[in-house]
Amino acid sequence: MNERIQLPAGIDPASLTSAQRDGLACVVCGRDYLKNPVPRVPVGRSGTSSQVFACDGGEGVRCAALLTGRHAADAEDTGQPTPDVRPSWLVEPCPAWCLGGHEEGDHPADRRHWSEELRVPLSLAAPVEIDEGCYRPEQARAYLEQHVREREPFVCLSKGDEPAFELTLDEARALAEALLALVEQGAGGGR
Repeated sequence: MNERIQLPAGIDPASLTSAQRDGLACVVCGRDYLKNPVPRVPVGRSGTSSQVFACDGGEGVRCAALLTGRHAADAEDTGQPTPDVRPSWLVEPCPAWCLGGHEEGDHPADRRHWSEELRVPLSLAAPVEIDEGCYRPEQARAYLEQHVREREPFVCLSKGDEPAFELTLDEARALAEALLALVEQGAGGGR
């Protein structure tokens, strides 16, 4: 039976409650996930072969970080950045492109993933005054956005500070193909 136990160092299998052994409570702090749901990560298997979990965010709880020997309070001493604490409403990991910055108090409408913004200078547009007598080219902006409850991101496009318009991934792909076709035509390579 002990051959199936795979727990992080420092967790005594004999000290686990039945809820912890069944993956229904944190193996570090004992938080009951049915009564107090927070983001959590699998950290091993109990003697019943059930996955066991540790809290990974929500109300500042970072039990998973404690298991790796890395505590957020020690981040300054190690020179490493403090790990982001995931808010309780963020139940899925962020997409790889998300810049993060999520907070527990974010308004439900603002619970979104955002990518880095890509900018392209628009040499044919009127320049933008950024300071008295100082100008820069207008810019086209593009970025990904996805509400935490949506299945896939969408592409946001805008010119300068104008409101963005949104495209599904398929629409953005079709627009990109159309633009490339126009570029080929204009360069003499298309019909």
